[in-house]
Amino acid sequence: MKKLLIPLSLMLILMSVSISSCKSSDDDVVISDSLTAVFNKVVNVTNVAGEVFYRCDSPEETKKYFNKILDTEGVVDVWINDLAMYVEIEDWGVVPYYFSLERPESVNIDDIKKLVAEATRANASFNTMHSHLPSKRVCIVNQLANDQDKGAEGYQASADAVEYMFNKCGFEAKQVSPTFDFFNEEMYGYDIVFLLSHGEYRKSDNTHWILTSDGKVMSASFGIDFDWLGKMFGAKYKDYPKDKVKFACHSESRGGIFKTPIYYVQVSDKFIEELDVNFRSDCKAIVFAPCCEGLKGSERLAEAFISRGAGAFVGYNETNNVGDYAGVELFYRMLGGMSLKNGLSDLPSKYQYGDYKGIKSKICAVYSKPEQNYCINGLTMSNIKDNSTENKIEFEVSAKMPLPMGLDASYLKPFQYGFIISETEDFKTGKAMPSMTLGSEGVTVGDWELTVSDTFTSVELKPETTYYIWPYIFDGTDLCAGDMSTITTGKLERINQVLPDNMRKQVEEYIPIYDGDTPPNVEGVYLIDPLKAVYDSEGYYSPGKTLSPKYIRFYNQDPATNTLDYAQKEDMSEGKGEGSFISGSGNQFTVFFNVEGVYRSDDYACEYKEAMVISGTRTDSGIKDLQYAFVMLEKGNDWKNNLMDVNAFRVFKDGDGLAASSVWPSGSRTRNYSNMLLDFSH
Repeated sequence: MKKLLIPLSLMLILMSVSISSCKSSDDDVVISDSLTAVFNKVVNVTNVAGEVFYRCDSPEETKKYFNKILDTEGVVDVWINDLAMYVEIEDWGVVPYYFSLERPESVNIDDIKKLVAEATRANASFNTMHSHLPSKRVCIVNQLANDQDKGAEGYQASADAVEYMFNKCGFEAKQVSPTFDFFNEEMYGYDIVFLLSHGEYRKSDNTHWILTSDGKVMSASFGIDFDWLGKMFGAKYKDYPKDKVKFACHSESRGGIFKTPIYYVQVSDKFIEELDVNFRSDCKAIVFAPCCEGLKGSERLAEAFISRGAGAFVGYNETNNVGDYAGVELFYRMLGGMSLKNGLSDLPSKYQYGDYKGIKSKICAVYSKPEQNYCINGLTMSNIKDNSTENKIEFEVSAKMPLPMGLDASYLKPFQYGFIISETEDFKTGKAMPSMTLGSEGVTVGDWELTVSDTFTSVELKPETTYYIWPYIFDGTDLCAGDMSTITTGKLERINQVLPDNMRKQVEEYIPIYDGDTPPNVEGVYLIDPLKAVYDSEGYYSPGKTLSPKYIRFYNQDPATNTLDYAQKEDMSEGKGEGSFISGSGNQFTVFFNVEGVYRSDDYACEYKEAMVISGTRTDSGIKDLQYAFVMLEKGNDWKNNLMDVNAFRVFKDGDGLAASSVWPSGSRTRNYSNMLLDFSH
């Protein structure tokens, strides 16, 4: 891009000599004799240097007239590179005269409009990826539009394209002039700053400079205007030392082959660094300043903006003439949902790596660094959901930690992450689940946040219990917990699969159901005698009706999965129920299982599904207060109405209050339990 870089010579005399310059009005300036002498010297040198510079067509031709410049009173030295001709003036400093950089073809705004349609569709992705930019305010700062050559039109096209893209996607984007006051205050109210300006790095004092739009066309044909110089640097800018504010020379066409020098105020990285104004605290602003040499020699310019609260600074490490094009391409990619890092790496190579007359440049990004314990302070809980499974309580948790943009993941590697769970609000009484480290499953680093996710699956968790959960980070010495969240576990899902919740509520009015995952061992054979009806929703069995005694058997109980098998015998029939499960705690328990089968009678067959529930209290003598229930859950075309209606249920109990321990009888006819219909047929 065209480079009108920052002069590092401004107010040497204003700092080194006691100056009594003061402003009595907007037009009147009182200038000391010592400053007058310096100004006269500067005017004389710039008249000569300006005439040489603006009459020559190339840097090579300019070298032929170095002796003429060196012979001028007050000139200390003169030198040249592809960027500018530099004239060092005694008691003043260095004044650069910038060449115009050759430019490739400019951005086509019509092509950009076609691309924006895609970016608009993906705008939701931008909002998700860049939640650190809450106000969506964008400013495009085009100081390069002041360049009076063929390059200015291209710079303006790039600025127009970026403004168009952002506004089309619902942002508040506008072009502003980079005045001295803009750098001093206005800039810091935006989320994104696209700063198109000339810039320069001075190796002698390791400073970076950016040109503002504050300037003045001189009245002399080729030189500086004494009155204006006195007003500008004797008043408004007189309180700024030479390492913060200076001026640089550029040109403006006068309609002929000659150009008139124009001097612009420029500000340094130190000027920005020591301001009292910051970007908003809720925003990690992005500053893209593709000025030449913005990241050359050091990252001081980037660090200056970051010290003001910016989240990232993007620039070039050398002279470049394509930075404005890179901005168009980068912001288009970000609006399409890419992160800043991914957008930069996806740029065409001609914008990532410049080559101007052998000067190799590279686009780079500098990101804000985390403060100590940054990750701990930002850790919060979200995305908690109950995923109770068929044999255990389970729920997922996810904690998100906002990260400084571009944070190197190596910073996070020493930490351990996880969750603490407790039944009280004091996390010190809780249990830390197994910790995770960066790179393990459940710990992922995104562009703007670290996510820690885990699934709690434990037989120690209780159904229908409130738990307090904290995400934590352990740095090797201190364990620090984030914000607390709560979850109340539901009923075991496998119970709901056997007995739907709406039916459970009805059945529980007649038979207790014991939740819990620490039931007693109930293996053994028990005799229910007398067997009496408790309730029949259809009235087929009246309460207290006595039925034939029944043997039941529990076996193959597995405490790890809380499963067991079931069998029963009565009269001349026998049945089995495999894969049952048991819940409860202490000595109280409930056994659940489903039965699916077909009821057959002559020319009639009907499929059905029922639930069986058995509850009681295990004692040394047997099962106290044993009760069991049958619930019809589903049935096919029962055109003879032989089976209970769907959602009808019957409850039975041991009539004397104890199903005594017994021995499994022999001699009965065996059939699969799914064909036993005595308990639920009409």
